Amino acid sequence: MINPIEVKSLIRLLDDPDKEIYEHVHDKLFSLGTEAIEYLESAFEEAFDPVQQDRLANLVEDSFDAGVRLGEFVSDNMVAVPLSGKVGFAVAGSPEYFRRHAPPKHPHDLLGHDCVAYRFPTQDRPYAWEFEKDGQKLEIGVNARACVDDMDVLHDVVLHGGGLGYLYHEQIREHVADGRLRLVLEDWLPEKSGFFLYYPRIRNPSFGFRAFLDFLRDKHGRPGAPSQPV
Repeated sequence: MINPIEVKSLIRLLDDPDKEIYEHVHDKLFSLGTEAIEYLESAFEEAFDPVQQDRLANLVEDSFDAGVRLGEFVSDNMVAVPLSGKVGFAVAGSPEYFRRHAPPKHPHDLLGHDCVAYRFPTQDRPYAWEFEKDGQKLEIGVNARACVDDMDVLHDVVLHGGGLGYLYHEQIREHVADGRLRLVLEDWLPEKSGFFLYYPRIRNPSFGFRAFLDFLRDKHGRPGAPSQPV
């Protein structure tokens, strides 16, 4: 029979920045066997506090353990752990929209279309639509009929005929399959690096975050980032 007070005290010490203390506590908890699992799970749930937002947050200033971004937006001074394969984008519009407008045949044709642009809450300009074909790369600053800072809102506006949108392919896959959205310029759409979990190299990760890293490493079978202080 283990002492709950002792176990909880040991778990709190898992956040100690001293590596020797961490290893000693880790070994002690491990020696307690499966009886300690429920206390570890409870501590993890209390420590893990996810926040969903489209804003490109500054992890250090905003006191987050980590964030999730497309690889192209992860700074070189961060540790990055892959969460997905490459991500496909799509330009799509509703049948209602295409009853009023001819489909674009080339990315430059988008300048004559009503488009719904996306802008990160921390950015001044909308995200440029990127295209690539036969070695030719283009970035189109579309004529935005509307500009939003939420991908779900962008999706809804496009779905209801408000214009063309540049969206994650997976986000609209079902609506393409059931005919509620139609893809255009498919041969111009590149794949991009997937989503990454990223966190500062210099910060000592909390117990909850280290547990989350271990979960990701086991789930994806990747060596991943270190799960203890280094």
